[in-house]
Amino acid sequence: MQYCEGLKRDPAAPLYGYFLAHKNNHQPDVVRHFGLSLIEDAVRYRWSDGALTPEIKVQIRINTMSLAAEVGVVLQIALITGGQGGVKTSGRVFSNTIKPSFM
Repeated sequence: MQYCEGLKRDPAAPLYGYFLAHKNNHQPDVVRHFGLSLIEDAVRYRWSDGALTPEIKVQIRINTMSLAAEVGVVLQIALITGGQGGVKTSGRVFSNTIKPSFM
């Protein structure tokens, strides 16, 4: 658990999150959910503090839109790992990434 929490502080955490959350990587649903949480943490807590380079921010947007295109990943994770909690996590990742303040 300590390793997973520490991973959130890694500058590449949102990129790891995308890899883990992408359905083509055949990860268990709980791992995919953790991948989304890595992206969410970066977007919610590190977006405006200078920790993420402009290049990483662009890549997060691209990756988030790619995941959004896979609507099945959101529904599967929501149903298997936490009902509404999964939907809320996924929704926050997608909505925060496309907000004008995150441009």
